[in-house]
Amino acid sequence: MRIYLPLPAAKAKELPAGGALTLRAGEIVWCPDEAGEEAEYEAQLDAVWAQALDTPEERVVLVSADTGVALSPVPGVELPNIRSVTAAGNARIASYHLSELTGKEIEAAGEDPELLWYAPQEIALLRAALS
Repeated sequence: MRIYLPLPAAKAKELPAGGALTLRAGEIVWCPDEAGEEAEYEAQLDAVWAQALDTPEERVVLVSADTGVALSPVPGVELPNIRSVTAAGNARIASYHLSELTGKEIEAAGEDPELLWYAPQEIALLRAALS
C-alpha cells in the first residue's frame, strides 16, 4: 500500500540513505481511501497541505513509500486519507517530493503546490536542496 509521510525540513535532513524507512506505532500517515491514481494524488496533496499549515516557514518534504503495516483511523479525525500506524514496521521509499514554496507561500497562493520529485537514491540532492 502506498503511504505519504510529510516531514518538516529539519527532520527530512535526517532521513536514512538506502530507501528504507521505519514507521513508528502511532505515526500519522496519509493514504488513498480508494484505489486509483486520482485517490493517490488527493492523499498526497492532503499530506502536503497539512505539513504546509503546520510548518509555514519551511518547504514541505513528502516521503512516498510502500508498506504492508496495519493502519487505523485516527480517533477524532474524520478526514478520509489520514491514518495512524498500528504497529511499528518498515516501508520502502518510492520517492521524495519537495515543495518549491514554503508553507506560508503555499497558503498565500491558495492553490495546490508544485512538487519537485527525487528518486530514493537522490537523497543527497534532496538534502542539498534543503540547505
